[in-house]
Amino acid sequence: MPCSPVKVNLDFGTDLWAASAKSLTVKFPDVPQKFLSDFVRGYFDGDGCVNLYRTKGKIQPLIIRKLSVIFTSGSSKFLEGLLSSLRKHLKLKQTRVYDSHRSFQLRFATKDSIEMFKFMYRSDDNLRLGRKLNIFKEYSKDPRPFYANCRDSRLVTRGL
Repeated sequence: MPCSPVKVNLDFGTDLWAASAKSLTVKFPDVPQKFLSDFVRGYFDGDGCVNLYRTKGKIQPLIIRKLSVIFTSGSSKFLEGLLSSLRKHLKLKQTRVYDSHRSFQLRFATKDSIEMFKFMYRSDDNLRLGRKLNIFKEYSKDPRPFYANCRDSRLVTRGL
């Protein structure tokens, strides 16, 4: 008995694709509190970055280690919603989203970045990018500033 082809109607309708450039207009979803740290960590792994760098302090030989977390999106509304949700759970100083011309960024300085690290990586699950976690761990080894080109091995501890 020969096989007869089955006709399937694939009507995707315009409502599924109605919003063009969705990445530019997407809003932050309603994420239940118990999943927020996992959601933020997942978004961070995809569209976030962490930087560890050194810069000179106000006293020339003092070198300060800084940590920076940045989230990037095409939608300022998404990042504003993310910031609002984070501020409900964390004591953050950051209050605004920056326009980077082609995208928007939510940038956290050292103290806020440390809070983000504690929040995103508080669970022991392995659902994370190790390379980003390792940067946080590198900072955590010794977050203190140090004197460059000095024979004095004493370190200056600053509350970070």
